[in-house]
Amino acid sequence: MKRAERLVTQAGPGERPQPQREQQGVQALETGLRVLEAFASTADPVRLTEVASAANMHPAKAHRYLVSFARRGYVMQQPDGRYQLGPAAVEVGVWAGSQMGYGRLV
Repeated sequence: MKRAERLVTQAGPGERPQPQREQQGVQALETGLRVLEAFASTADPVRLTEVASAANMHPAKAHRYLVSFARRGYVMQQPDGRYQLGPAAVEVGVWAGSQMGYGRLV
C-alpha cells in the first residue's frame, strides 16, 4: 500500500495552498467547494443566480449543491430565498483558524 502523498505546500495567511503536482481528485467535491467559495466575496446573503455565476455553473446545478450543503448545515436559506453560510461552515472555519495558529477567533 502506498503512503498518501502530501498534496499542498505551505501557505501564509490569506493565501491558498497550491497542489505540488497534478493528481486525480474528486471532481464533485471540487465543484461543491467552488459553490462554497462563492460566498467568500461578500458578507451579505446571496441569490442562487449570484452563487451560480461566481461558481461558473448553471443555476440548477448550483441549487443541487446548495440543497446538500443546507442539509449538512454549511449554508442556510433565508425566507426571501437568498443563501448565507451556515453554522457548520463557521465551525470548520474556526477549527481551521485554530489549526493554523490564529488562536481563538470567536
